[in-house]
Amino acid sequence: TTTTQPALGGTTAQGEICCPNNCPVGPTGQALYESYYCKGFTPMLCKKDGIGGPKCGVCNNDNSFPQGGQCEKATWITYQNPFLSSWYSKKYCEVENGKVVDGIYYDASCTQLHSRTYQGSVFQGDPCNCMSLSGTPVS
Repeated sequence: TTTTQPALGGTTAQGEICCPNNCPVGPTGQALYESYYCKGFTPMLCKKDGIGGPKCGVCNNDNSFPQGGQCEKATWITYQNPFLSSWYSKKYCEVENGKVVDGIYYDASCTQLHSRTYQGSVFQGDPCNCMSLSGTPVS
């Protein structure tokens, strides 16, 4: 018998939701994915073992944990902050069970907003983030 991959963005026979995009295979021989969603007003991150999860089931089992609410140094942003040496990020939910907002701030207290975007949610069919073995996003 042969097994077939589920359709992109579909689900497996076990009901695992799949990321609709393909990430590059890394040094482990696997592609690593992460996704976000709002559990009520709590931002949740799906990221198995703190590195990245499988394409299907990235948010299954114990792969999800609360993320956000705190202002943190945005080490993944490489362009220059004109006011400080670093950028800062705060993730939050403004709509119950909605998408996670990713605010980028000029300051360490996350009061001076530079920009805001939405993190993708695999539950809403959005592409997942591709991760490297070190747990950082891959372009």
